[in-house]
Amino acid sequence: MIKVLVAEDDFFLRDGLKKDLERDEEIRVCGLAADGEEAYKLCLQERPDVDLKESDII
Repeated sequence: MIKVLVAEDDFFLRDGLKKDLERDEEIRVCGLAADGEEAYKLCLQERPDVDLKESDII
């Protein structure tokens, strides 16, 4: 199982990415973040294998 964290400020894009990723049964979205601070906290908490971030959030 691949744990993925999605960080994107646009709700609809963030939700769409989650739905697309979870179509693959090998992927579990372990967190959704709307900003960099939230993404950082979730990374520490969830320890994702992959962190997808919008470039403006970094």
